[in-house]
Amino acid sequence: MKTLGILLLFCISYTGAQELLYLPLQDEYTEHSQFQTNKITPSTFPLRYEQITGEQRFQSTFSTQKEHTKWLGRKLFNEHFFEFKNDDFYLAINPLLNLNGGFIVDDSTNIMYQNTRGLEFQGQISDKVSFYSSFHENQSIVAPYLSNLYNSRGELYPQSDSTYLIQNAFIPRGARTKPFKENGYDYAFSTSYIHLNLTKFLNISFGNAPQFLGYGKRSLLLSDYSSNRTALKIDIRFSKNFSYRIENGQLLNLFRRKYFSTVEAPFEKKAFSNRYLTFTSNNEKMTLSLFEGSIWFKEDAVNSQPLNAKFYNPILLINPLLNNFESSYAKHLLGLNFGYKLNHHHLVYGQFVTDDLKNFEYGIQAGYKGNYQKEKRIFSYQFELNSTSNKLYQSTNFRLNYTHNNYPLAYVFGNRTTEIFSTARYTIKDWFISFNHTSYYNEGLVNGHTRLFHEKLEDGTGSLKWTHFTSGQLGYRFNGKNNLNVYGKLSRRASQENQALLLEVGISTNLINNFENY
Repeated sequence: MKTLGILLLFCISYTGAQELLYLPLQDEYTEHSQFQTNKITPSTFPLRYEQITGEQRFQSTFSTQKEHTKWLGRKLFNEHFFEFKNDDFYLAINPLLNLNGGFIVDDSTNIMYQNTRGLEFQGQISDKVSFYSSFHENQSIVAPYLSNLYNSRGELYPQSDSTYLIQNAFIPRGARTKPFKENGYDYAFSTSYIHLNLTKFLNISFGNAPQFLGYGKRSLLLSDYSSNRTALKIDIRFSKNFSYRIENGQLLNLFRRKYFSTVEAPFEKKAFSNRYLTFTSNNEKMTLSLFEGSIWFKEDAVNSQPLNAKFYNPILLINPLLNNFESSYAKHLLGLNFGYKLNHHHLVYGQFVTDDLKNFEYGIQAGYKGNYQKEKRIFSYQFELNSTSNKLYQSTNFRLNYTHNNYPLAYVFGNRTTEIFSTARYTIKDWFISFNHTSYYNEGLVNGHTRLFHEKLEDGTGSLKWTHFTSGQLGYRFNGKNNLNVYGKLSRRASQENQALLLEVGISTNLINNFENY
């Protein structure tokens, strides 16, 4: 009790308490961070609070209307569950949860639910170091179209006839699973990082926090879709106009190795590097970025080898020029990202990516966002088109395909896909209503993902078809500090094989993206 009293004596205001912390990588946070002024933000998400122009206005966007004076009211509606701050130290702790239930309207026996509990720690030491850690424990039963996908992306065990047996489904933006009841999943995952602000021009981060490159709903370069991955990230600002990111990390192919001396066979490892050079215009309305993403061979079912020394090369474009787009030990992807802020309310953006100019494998994105905010009323909307060619992201050695933990590392639908996406959201005080629609034309959700685990020499044989997913959501935000909200959601999914109407209600600290609307 004496120690607690001493801590409370030091809880004085510290306006820069979280400036080095990263925002949650969740669509709502990303959206609002882009529309606080008429200047464009960096295209590397999540942003740190210090990178948001108009930060005070952004914070007010996520504050609830009524200020409460009693402890329970403040913790439920206005504050972090635990918060300590003084001139040199900041710490916040929050419980995390996602509890929801639902069913398919035409088949009420097909019950769906999610039971997620967790804990989050975030903090900052002086103006030099920030840190974050969270843990999620989950049990879920999902709609059949999702379970078909998850089961097809499980870990693979080598068999005596050189084939692989799929076991233990894997959840995107989650982890590998254990069986739960008859058709459910039990899994856990954690996220952590430490960020060092060495100088005004040099920042270093290490951890497994997800990343997203670009201004769109999707990214053709790098996204948070697959799962967390461990990496070292260095951000350098050369001037007002030029910045540069260097990242090196480790990925997994969920193929169990054939020979092992541990309790269970380890997964095959591969390495990942990306280089991202950004030009920002003098009026800070436009960014243009050049991206290089590379996959590096480390091991297969039997063999291992040290990483090629070129993995450590920090200079953009050198490796593709030396190796072309593909060699026996590396696969390279090149891309462009563009964003232009027309004014305070309008943003146009796009991406282009290729990993084979000879056969012209490509991905292209074009999109537009609008956002209008007046006091506690916010109306936002977005339109986006994505298209990828037949063999983008694939390699002649499938172990070098652009994937992590059996899911795409960038675009959620992989290759051989055309997608049209639209969304609109209206917020008034603490209430919100949203609408989302996506239509995509490919081999189907499961077959489209499976293509990324074939060798590039194999031609696509599946027929192409349209799938449509539409959802509407009504909700109320209780707390802007942890985005605690209650909601009801109605969705309709229609494909050539079947269609379903899904109803869901829940309560959630909505701090990460979920991938179910496909």
